[in-house]
Amino acid sequence: MRTYLLVGLVLLVGLSTRSQDLTPLYEANLPDSPWSNPTLRAQAFSILEQRRSIHPELIYPTLLFFSQMYSEDPVIPGLEPSEMGQFITRLTNRYLLARHSWATQESLNVPTHLFDAEIRNLIMGRLSPYFNSNSTDTTHHLDSLALDPNRIDYFVWQSLSIPPSFASYDSREDYSSKRATAEQLCRSRLYSELSAASPDDKATPQAIVSRVIDKWFLFAATGEPLVPRLVAFLRGAGTTNSRPKAFWGISLIPWNASHSIEHSISINGSSVPLTMHKRFQMFSLGIVGAYRQYVRDYYGFLSYIDLQGSLVFQLSPTRATLPSGYTVTYFQPPYYDEESISLREGSIKTSNMFSLSFHAATPVLMLAGRHPIELGFQAGVTHTSYQLQYTYQRVFTAGWIISGTQVPTDVSTVLTSSDDRDSNRSQWSPFILPTISLLYQVTDNLEARVSFAFSLSSLAFRYSF
Repeated sequence: MRTYLLVGLVLLVGLSTRSQDLTPLYEANLPDSPWSNPTLRAQAFSILEQRRSIHPELIYPTLLFFSQMYSEDPVIPGLEPSEMGQFITRLTNRYLLARHSWATQESLNVPTHLFDAEIRNLIMGRLSPYFNSNSTDTTHHLDSLALDPNRIDYFVWQSLSIPPSFASYDSREDYSSKRATAEQLCRSRLYSELSAASPDDKATPQAIVSRVIDKWFLFAATGEPLVPRLVAFLRGAGTTNSRPKAFWGISLIPWNASHSIEHSISINGSSVPLTMHKRFQMFSLGIVGAYRQYVRDYYGFLSYIDLQGSLVFQLSPTRATLPSGYTVTYFQPPYYDEESISLREGSIKTSNMFSLSFHAATPVLMLAGRHPIELGFQAGVTHTSYQLQYTYQRVFTAGWIISGTQVPTDVSTVLTSSDDRDSNRSQWSPFILPTISLLYQVTDNLEARVSFAFSLSSLAFRYSF
C-alpha cells in the first residue's frame, strides 16, 4: 500500500527543474527506514524534487508525509498515511492552481506582433506547462492540519540559498528573516541575469528564461509582471547589432544535380533535336562570398536579407544515358519518300561543368532561437562541356499516296553508330529556382547552410573574419 502511495505521488507531477542538489538535506530529514531500499530511495527523492519544482514550501509537508508513513514515532499519531497522502495531493493542487493563475496573468503581457513571433513562442512554450486548469482548490477535513511555519521557512531558505548551508534545524531560531533574505538575493540574481548584455555563464537566452520562470513564486509574491523583463532581455540578447555581416567560405554539391542540355545532331543532312533534363551523379566544390543586410534589430523573422554569390566547379566527369525515339520524316505528295531517324541508345559525358550563381534569402522561422529556416531564390548560369555517343536507326520508305493512304513499295533499315561524332560541345544554361535553407550556427562566426531547390541542393560552410 505504501509503495502504491509513492508511485501515485510520482505520477501526480512529472516536472523537474535544474537547481542545486539538496540530497544531504533530504537524507538528514527522512526516516531511517526503509531508505536502504534503492528503489524507494529514488522514488522519495524524485517526489521531493517534483514538489520543490512546484514550490519549495512543499518540501516540508512531503517530508512530513514520509515521516508519517514510515517513522516508528509519527508526528501526528493516529493519522493514516492514506489520509496524509490525500492532504499532500490537495495541497499540491493548490500550488498548481496558484502557478496556473500566475502563468495565465503573465501570458497577457506576451507580445502579439508578427515580428515578435520567436519571442512569443519561446515565452509561451515555457509558460504552457504551467497551464493546469484541472487543479481545483477544494477543501478537506485536514485543511486545519497545523504545519510548523518555521520549518517551512527553514526548507525554503535551504532550497534558495547558494550553496545550501545544510545546517540542522534549530527550533529556537526564526527562519522567516533568513528565508526573506534568500528570496531577495535569488530574485536580484535572476533580475541581474536578465539585465546583463552578456551573461557570466555560457547559458543560452532560452536557458536563462527557463531558469527565471522556474522561480515563478518569487515574482508572484511581488506582483510585478515578469514577462516585460523577459521580452526586453530576449530583444537585447537577440540584437543584430553585433552579428557578422560578411562571410567567405566553400560550397559543396555532393548529391544528384539536375541539368538541362539542348542539342541537335545532324544525320544525313537532317537536324534531330535533343532536349534533355538529366540528373547527373556528381560532386562539385566551389567558393562563396556573402553579405547579410539586417533590416530589424532583433534576430528573427524577416530580420535580414542574405545575399550570397558562388562559383562552383565539377570535380569529376559524369555520364548519363540519352533518351530515345526521336524521328524525322520527309513527305511530298503524290509520291512520298520517307526517312525515319530514331535514336536507339546513347550517352552523354560531361567533361567540364561550372556554375556561377546568386542566392538571396530571408528567415521565416527560428529553431532554438538561433538557427533560421530561410526562403529565397537562386539564379545563375551553368556552363557545360560534353561529349555525345549514340546509335540511331534509319528507316527508308517509298511509295504512292492513293486516296490519302500511303502505299509503301520499298522499305529498308540501316543501323548507324556514331561514337566519334559531335564529340566536343558546350552550352550556357541560365536558371532561377526557389530555395529553402537551414542555417546552422556552429559558432558566432561559423555557420553551415543546407539549401534545397527543385533541381539543385548544396551545402556551404561560411566564416566571418
